[in-house]
Amino acid sequence: MLTGSLSDRRRQPQIHPPAGEAGIRFAVTPVLVMLGILYGTHMLRRESAYRSRSRPPSPLGSRGEPAQRLTCSWNGYGAGLMGSTSSTSAVEGSASRDVTTPVKERWWQRRWVRALIIFSVAALLRIPFRASYLVNWDSVNFALGVESFDLESHQPHPPGYLGYVLLGRVIDWLVRDPVTALSVISVVAGSAATMFVYLLATRMTTERGAIIAAALFGTSPLVWYYSEVALTYILEVALAVPLVLLVLEARKQRKASYFMVASVLLAAMGAIRQTSLILFLPLLIYAAMAFPARIRLRGAAVLTALTLTWLIPLVVLSGGPINYLRLSGQLAELTGGATWLGSGGGLVQNVLVVTAALVVGLHVALLAIPVELTSRVKSHPLASENRRILIVWGLPALLVYLLVHSGQLGYVLVLLPIGIIWASKVFDTHITVPALKPALAAMLIAVNAIGFFVLPEVAYSTVSRGQVSFPERLATNTLIQRGIQQVSLPRNDAHWEALLAWVETFDGERVAVIAEPRDGGSFRHLSFYLPDSLVYGLGSDRNGSFGHLFTSFGNRTNYSVERLSDASARLDLPESVDTLLIPDPRLQETFAHVLELQYETLDNGAVVATAPAPEDRPIIFLGSAGDAALELANNKDQDGSRTTLIAAAGTSCLGEPWTHLRSDHAGIDEVLVAC
Repeated sequence: MLTGSLSDRRRQPQIHPPAGEAGIRFAVTPVLVMLGILYGTHMLRRESAYRSRSRPPSPLGSRGEPAQRLTCSWNGYGAGLMGSTSSTSAVEGSASRDVTTPVKERWWQRRWVRALIIFSVAALLRIPFRASYLVNWDSVNFALGVESFDLESHQPHPPGYLGYVLLGRVIDWLVRDPVTALSVISVVAGSAATMFVYLLATRMTTERGAIIAAALFGTSPLVWYYSEVALTYILEVALAVPLVLLVLEARKQRKASYFMVASVLLAAMGAIRQTSLILFLPLLIYAAMAFPARIRLRGAAVLTALTLTWLIPLVVLSGGPINYLRLSGQLAELTGGATWLGSGGGLVQNVLVVTAALVVGLHVALLAIPVELTSRVKSHPLASENRRILIVWGLPALLVYLLVHSGQLGYVLVLLPIGIIWASKVFDTHITVPALKPALAAMLIAVNAIGFFVLPEVAYSTVSRGQVSFPERLATNTLIQRGIQQVSLPRNDAHWEALLAWVETFDGERVAVIAEPRDGGSFRHLSFYLPDSLVYGLGSDRNGSFGHLFTSFGNRTNYSVERLSDASARLDLPESVDTLLIPDPRLQETFAHVLELQYETLDNGAVVATAPAPEDRPIIFLGSAGDAALELANNKDQDGSRTTLIAAAGTSCLGEPWTHLRSDHAGIDEVLVAC
């Protein structure tokens, strides 16, 4: 277990740069985007020129004589996953053509060279914008899991993500910071996913269309964002696309080796995200249908054996199969219980999330829809085998995300390559003037890339526009702002940089932080970044009762799903604590009329509050009225101590019961009412 030095390790200056440095990183955005655009334009121009030079001449020679004919056959699939490419290859199956002379392939036209260049360009666009701080609750869970695996405390949350946590731990051993380790995984995965989209697109469209697909995918605002943060979604895509590529080759070439490698890859995907094993199993079954029973059984054995290599340790670390199923079931009920089809409004919520993800993720690629609908000449459809594979790939995930649960936009990342490959095929077909293709492609890519920087700011400004000035601000708007803040990486980094600096100006032994334990609140982040500080999570439980939910101190937290259903009415502050720090707007609203709050605006514009801690301990939160409040008073410790009662919002203006409590129970110093 890591101890005192952990706080310093999490706050290394070179790992978490100040907000000013983050601004400098984003100032170089136009330069990096233009470099990528210029490179893509250069490749497309050279491709167009090479294609025009490589056209076979007339069957008659330059002097009207029959030219010597050389027949060669090209099989785009036989060349292998990273094979050479031909400037006039027919990518929808085998093709034969007559040429007058062999075409000498240039080094930049080799498929593996282009793939590596695409990976490098994607990485260069991502490295400067990597998130310096964790962006949401799940990312904090992963970082905590890298340091100490504890499924009960959601380090990380179920179903466990054991492969992702172990990979993060390996890189953490090198970089000595879990945030950097996990964000490096995302940067590499986002770059690799872009490269694999290119390779997959070469099997389904032209070489030029494949380059357009890689550019649209790599600069997609949603793909780019999840390539910068400590979450698992982009890594899932980086493994899913080569899995589809292997299945495609396995079926078209009838090679069992591709099928076996696909089985290995699916087992690895299950270790990273356990749901991937379920969502992509139909795709592997579809690949198995092309082989005899002997090969199918061998693939099933490989998949089962490799899955058990991570599933057994995961179950053991979770306390056994019964406990593992209990923990997983609790989270499934907590999250999916409100979003599945039978929950009433769940379908609407899921549809909104999936739609928003597709709009932001496809972005410029959506223009392919009106282009295709309004064009007189329709683009050549995908080959039937390719269409079937794309359907088996996307349909299971789409149904689950629509009918069961879609927690955030990142879920839908795995579906984006399908739409982007189709869009690239449409663009390549309908941009008929060769000289215009590079320019139009560059324009589309530029608009796509700009969306990564502009869309979060537009969303944040839209929410902020109607907000009333502090302290009469609207807490709901502020909470939405905090949620949108996480998609703007400069704002997110600046917020946590300023908040942590503010907390550290106080004497850690004399203060306690009162934070909200929900996404958009500060409890989980402060539990990670300030392991040596006393942080209390206060809020309403699942039954609506306000009270003390969680505590974090000394690199330990008692977070669990069970405690979400049972808020404690009692908060025991240590005698040494004389100041309360309240960074979250909703809790500031709750305590605005019961504590002497002093407000302060941080450098990033966030409003925080401090208050003297009540002298009479413990603090009792009255989350319900009447008999429940009387019972709390009657059952308090009979040791002559005095107690402070705080009535939370919703139980505040009760009048007579509180007067009765204060007069009849001498041990109660006062009732603080939040009207």
